[in-house]
Amino acid sequence: MLNMNVPLTAEYYNGTGYAVNTDDACTAIAATDLVLSSPYEAAKTNGTIKICAAGGTSTMTVTHNPFVAGNGLLTFTAPGASCTGFTNIDIDLHSLNKDYLMFDWNNDDGLNDGPYNVNPSGRASFGILSRPKHVIYTREPW
Repeated sequence: MLNMNVPLTAEYYNGTGYAVNTDDACTAIAATDLVLSSPYEAAKTNGTIKICAAGGTSTMTVTHNPFVAGNGLLTFTAPGASCTGFTNIDIDLHSLNKDYLMFDWNNDDGLNDGPYNVNPSGRASFGILSRPKHVIYTREPW
């Protein structure tokens, strides 16, 4: 397995949709600002998370800190060749006093009308991509 890069993007609403804030060169996120959780461990903030039952762990580092032209990057180490699983990635905006950045990310009622109290989140998955057996290596562009 290879290390995995997870991109982060600082965006703003321009009146018709969201656009990358290419002027952002000051947003900084520390590894301790991110909460990692998996089926095997919950609420870890030290950047290391257990990915599979066999004990494979992954360590996350914040690679672009601060952001460059609105783009940040997290890098996860490979947890091991036989380890498949995932980690959820959440940023705790409340603890950073940035509640104004929360949104109705899960849109439970389908109306995008709030409440605006949900942290942005993502997921890093290891070894669970289903692809044709004749593909040796593939990498998504995002």
